[in-house]
Amino acid sequence: VMLLGGMNEVGVIVGTGDIFDPATGVNTPIAVMSSPRATHTATLLADGRVFVAGGFALLDPNDPTSSLTSTLSTTEIYDPATNRWQAGPGLSKQLTGHTASLLSNGQVLIAGGIEITMIFGQVLPSITANCSRFDPQSNQLVATAPMPQAATMHAQVTLPNGNALVVGGADLNFISYQILTNCQVYNAGSNSWSSAGNLQFPRAYPGVAVAGSKIVAVGGIAAIDSFSGALTSEPSVESAPLSASGW
Repeated sequence: VMLLGGMNEVGVIVGTGDIFDPATGVNTPIAVMSSPRATHTATLLADGRVFVAGGFALLDPNDPTSSLTSTLSTTEIYDPATNRWQAGPGLSKQLTGHTASLLSNGQVLIAGGIEITMIFGQVLPSITANCSRFDPQSNQLVATAPMPQAATMHAQVTLPNGNALVVGGADLNFISYQILTNCQVYNAGSNSWSSAGNLQFPRAYPGVAVAGSKIVAVGGIAAIDSFSGALTSEPSVESAPLSASGW
């Protein structure tokens, strides 16, 4: 199991990583990433390498502009055979709060998140429906259809048929966060999205997993107060068939 980046005990974003071996109970440090990262994605490729995308490199509660500016547009790839990182293709924009998973065709689907646009020195974050795919064969990003619904803080899992399911998340309604019930399925063969059944309860940052013949959604955030930032948790669990047709 690879543990990669994130925030240390004093609130500093790190670029270090470890590989945990459950047979020995030992964590072994690996080569450091090219940049510190938090809220990035790390996806295990079919050949055993790991593809890392986006995230942010700085978190300063007293300087949110600098924190947003530190959002990364870079990707990198870890090779466990050589314990080395190599640069991957650049994302079209600085990106954080997205999701990623490996498709049946060996490509990595990167979906949604918060894109950062800089205009005349001003930082403009926006929740996006944009998507891309990383092709390990060409080491390039492939044009991909956008999601029907923009989202960040969502969950993404690969289904047994090789397609990807995006569950819940949040969007902005003027200045307020709207916690979503939307579920969206990406078809790897046709490069297209379709809507699935809505969740019974709105969820941002839900835990989602395929369990036997069902998809299970656990917990998450039910509401965000736009003024105080206070979070309301969602304690329920719900499930759907693998078609995600109804929860």
